[in-house]
Amino acid sequence: MVDSLSDKINNHLDEKEGRIYLKLELEALKKALTSDNLELHIKNALLFRYYRYKLFPKAKLSENSLEINEGLAEYTGSILSQRNDENLRNHYVSYIEWFYTAPTFVRSFPYMSIPVYGYFMQKKDRKWNLRITAKTNLTDFISDFYSVNQQNINYDKIQQIGKIYGIDSLIKNETEREENRKIQVIKYKRKFQNDSILVIDLINMKIGFNPGNIMPLESLGTVFPNLRITDDWGILEVDSCGALMNPEWNGIELLFHIQNI
Repeated sequence: MVDSLSDKINNHLDEKEGRIYLKLELEALKKALTSDNLELHIKNALLFRYYRYKLFPKAKLSENSLEINEGLAEYTGSILSQRNDENLRNHYVSYIEWFYTAPTFVRSFPYMSIPVYGYFMQKKDRKWNLRITAKTNLTDFISDFYSVNQQNINYDKIQQIGKIYGIDSLIKNETEREENRKIQVIKYKRKFQNDSILVIDLINMKIGFNPGNIMPLESLGTVFPNLRITDDWGILEVDSCGALMNPEWNGIELLFHIQNI
């Protein structure tokens, strides 16, 4: 369980470039949901995705792991929700817009992308998802479905297509966020690199947390502002003080305060 969880942390989606090209992908999907020229926007969404993978070569596999486990389930739930077609489209659009307000995207992105791709694919093939296995790469599957050619993707082409989806505004907003993120990283590093740290080994961990507020802390691991862990040694609950999970997911660090009585 620990290995699968750690594999699903996509830290590149907390970085400026990763967020920009994820948002552009989602903006293209929003256009597909609200316009008649849906295949153009779907193909552009996939081009933004492939460009993100060009910037972050390991992302194709790491993102797919979470999309297989979480995105497909979200797709199924939305299709079975008994919404009519118009309400379902509106749901996807509003869900994406809500997603933008989340502090981080590293674990929550599959809930936005795969349901929308799946919605459009089931218009042509209602049983498309039955062909998915644990070994399927969803990006390749969707690209084959829409005959998308990702060859010759380059910066200039992506920037030109990005104009359709407000790339200049996205860059401006993400540049500001990146400056604030770096400040927060410095604060967390100071917090978890001092002498008042308690390290707890994890043996048979089960964990619950909010996927929308975790924060990658570079090579140190991932900060969880709040979480609940059960293990052989008992139960650990963390609320607002935060905890640092190491990269191997076999140990967690907490601030250790000794109070004079």
